[in-house]
Amino acid sequence: MEEFKELNLSDLFKKIKKRWKLILVITVVSVIITYGVNVVTAKPIYESNLKVLVVNTENNQEVVNTEIINYVNLMNTYISISKTDSVNELAATKYSEINESEYESSGTVTLDEGTMILNINLRNGDAKDAFYGVKAFYSSFSEVASIYLEDWKLVKIEDPKLPVAPVNSDITQSLINAFVVSLLASVTLAIVLEYFSTKKSEDK
Repeated sequence: MEEFKELNLSDLFKKIKKRWKLILVITVVSVIITYGVNVVTAKPIYESNLKVLVVNTENNQEVVNTEIINYVNLMNTYISISKTDSVNELAATKYSEINESEYESSGTVTLDEGTMILNINLRNGDAKDAFYGVKAFYSSFSEVASIYLEDWKLVKIEDPKLPVAPVNSDITQSLINAFVVSLLASVTLAIVLEYFSTKKSEDK
């Protein structure tokens, strides 16, 4: 029966050290390729957003007190309204550079937890379209919501800004992933090559 040699950590490090150039080349090349692919193929996505406060229009204290207690239901109602076809259709008529389906997929409304403030966001491949699109989306959302929630209205407390940089421009995580994967792969390859090299020498 063939005898198996125990491989200790010292031997393992020695084998890796012998192939350090191979490990370095594979790792560096992989990181460079990953960076190049991200720069060339990644489509920029711009985001514009604004904040609105939900306020009572009638100053009816009884209504205000009741709804604030149940503010989660009120906020969820607003968020559900923002996802309706009526909002997206109206937004597409206000700013036609973005169609209805694009408003549906890129326009979002979220809640600042524990407040009566809603965040309205819109993403697009063009910075200008994201900026004007979120304005149209907010205007449409406000109009449609006022039909169903007559005692409440949306008051803008933070205006949208024209995006200057895409939100997906940070490729740091991709580079880290490429570094870790390529390093593990190159170390494994180095160990395998050393194993076959040693075995070949022993066979001779």
